Amino acid sequence: DRTSDVIEMVSGLAFGLPIEEVLIADFSEQILDCSVIGVSGGTGKGQQPIAVVKLQSGVNISNIGEFLEKVNKVLSDRQLVSLKAIVVAREPKDFPTGVTGKVLKRELRTCHARLLMSVSEMAHL
Repeated sequence: DRTSDVIEMVSGLAFGLPIEEVLIADFSEQILDCSVIGVSGGTGKGQQPIAVVKLQSGVNISNIGEFLEKVNKVLSDRQLVSLKAIVVAREPKDFPTGVTGKVLKRELRTCHARLLMSVSEMAHL
Protein backbone atom coordinates (compact mmCIF):
# COMPACT_ATOMS: atom_id res chain seq x y z
CA ASP A 1 0.00 0.00 0.00
CA ARG A 2 2.04 2.90 -1.32
CA THR A 3 -0.85 5.13 -2.40
CA SER A 4 -0.02 7.45 0.49
CA ASP A 5 3.39 8.04 -1.09
CA VAL A 6 1.87 9.45 -4.30
CA ILE A 7 1.64 13.23 -4.53
CA GLU A 8 -0.88 14.40 -7.12
CA MET A 9 0.65 17.61 -8.44
CA VAL A 10 -0.83 19.76 -11.21
CA SER A 11 2.17 18.78 -13.36
CA GLY A 12 1.70 15.06 -12.73
CA LEU A 13 2.43 12.45 -10.10
CA ALA A 14 5.40 12.61 -7.75
CA PHE A 15 6.52 9.93 -5.34
CA GLY A 16 7.68 10.66 -1.80
CA LEU A 17 9.89 7.62 -1.27
CA PRO A 18 12.73 8.59 -3.67
CA ILE A 19 12.81 12.08 -2.14
CA GLU A 20 12.93 10.62 1.38
CA GLU A 21 15.82 8.36 0.36
CA VAL A 22 17.83 11.33 -0.96
CA LEU A 23 17.17 13.39 2.16
CA ILE A 24 18.25 10.62 4.51
CA ALA A 25 21.31 9.66 2.44
CA ASP A 26 22.61 13.09 1.44
CA PHE A 27 21.71 14.98 4.61
CA SER A 28 22.42 12.24 7.16
CA GLU A 29 24.43 14.63 9.34
CA GLN A 30 21.31 16.74 9.84
CA ILE A 31 18.32 14.45 9.20
CA LEU A 32 17.60 11.36 11.27
CA ASP A 33 14.29 10.50 9.59
CA CYS A 34 11.80 12.16 7.28
CA SER A 35 8.48 11.79 5.56
CA VAL A 36 7.46 13.48 2.33
CA ILE A 37 3.75 14.17 1.88
CA GLY A 38 1.53 16.15 -0.43
CA VAL A 39 -0.54 19.06 0.86
CA SER A 40 -2.80 21.53 -0.88
CA GLY A 41 -0.81 24.14 -2.74
CA GLY A 42 -3.35 26.75 -1.76
CA THR A 43 -4.60 27.15 -5.33
CA GLY A 44 -7.26 24.48 -5.03
CA LYS A 45 -5.49 22.49 -7.74
CA GLY A 46 -3.13 19.66 -7.00
CA GLN A 47 -0.76 19.11 -4.13
CA GLN A 48 2.72 20.34 -3.29
CA PRO A 49 5.38 18.16 -1.67
CA ILE A 50 6.65 19.02 1.79
CA ALA A 51 9.03 17.14 4.05
CA VAL A 52 8.55 16.63 7.77
CA VAL A 53 11.98 15.90 9.22
CA LYS A 54 13.35 14.61 12.50
CA LEU A 55 16.78 16.08 13.10
CA GLN A 56 19.81 14.27 14.45
CA SER A 57 20.41 14.81 18.15
CA GLY A 58 22.00 18.20 18.81
CA VAL A 59 21.33 19.53 15.30
CA ASN A 60 19.56 22.85 14.90
CA ILE A 61 18.82 24.35 11.49
CA SER A 62 18.98 28.10 12.03
CA ASN A 63 17.80 29.12 8.55
CA ILE A 64 15.20 26.73 7.18
CA GLY A 65 14.93 28.72 3.92
CA GLU A 66 18.63 28.23 3.13
CA PHE A 67 18.40 24.56 4.07
CA LEU A 68 15.37 24.14 1.77
CA GLU A 69 17.34 25.72 -1.10
CA LYS A 70 20.24 23.33 -0.49
CA VAL A 71 17.91 20.32 -0.37
CA ASN A 72 16.09 21.41 -3.53
CA LYS A 73 19.38 21.81 -5.40
CA VAL A 74 20.27 18.18 -4.61
CA LEU A 75 16.76 17.02 -5.57
CA SER A 76 16.95 18.95 -8.85
CA ASP A 77 20.35 17.41 -9.62
CA ARG A 78 18.69 13.99 -9.18
CA GLN A 79 15.76 15.05 -11.39
CA LEU A 80 13.29 14.81 -8.53
CA VAL A 81 10.59 17.36 -7.73
CA SER A 82 11.46 20.20 -5.38
CA LEU A 83 9.96 20.55 -1.95
CA LYS A 84 7.70 23.49 -1.23
CA ALA A 85 8.53 23.44 2.49
CA ILE A 86 10.43 21.62 5.23
CA VAL A 87 8.84 21.24 8.66
CA VAL A 88 11.03 20.25 11.61
CA ALA A 89 9.40 17.75 13.98
CA ARG A 90 10.55 18.91 17.39
CA GLU A 91 8.52 16.50 19.54
CA PRO A 92 7.39 12.87 19.06
CA LYS A 93 3.81 14.02 18.42
CA ASP A 94 5.11 16.03 15.45
CA PHE A 95 6.29 12.79 13.77
CA PRO A 96 3.57 10.22 14.58
CA THR A 97 4.29 6.53 14.15
CA GLY A 98 2.12 3.45 14.43
CA VAL A 99 2.73 0.34 16.52
CA THR A 100 5.10 -1.02 13.86
CA GLY A 101 7.16 2.17 13.91
CA LYS A 102 6.01 3.28 10.46
CA VAL A 103 5.26 6.98 10.02
CA LEU A 104 1.55 7.75 9.92
CA LYS A 105 1.44 9.90 6.79
CA ARG A 106 -2.33 10.37 7.00
CA GLU A 107 -1.83 12.13 10.34
CA LEU A 108 0.97 14.28 8.91
CA ARG A 109 -1.25 15.26 5.97
CA THR A 110 -4.07 16.21 8.34
CA CYS A 111 -1.75 18.19 10.61
CA HIS A 112 -0.11 20.13 7.76
CA ALA A 113 -3.08 20.35 5.37
CA ARG A 114 -3.20 24.16 5.53
CA LEU A 115 0.55 24.82 5.71
CA LEU A 116 0.79 26.41 2.27
CA MET A 117 -2.51 28.30 2.31
CA SER A 118 -2.46 32.06 2.57
CA VAL A 119 -4.35 33.87 5.32
CA SER A 120 -6.98 35.03 2.81
CA GLU A 121 -7.56 31.47 1.57
CA MET A 122 -8.00 30.21 5.14
CA ALA A 123 -10.55 32.96 5.80
CA HIS A 124 -12.79 31.43 3.13
CA LEU A 125 -12.93 28.02 4.87
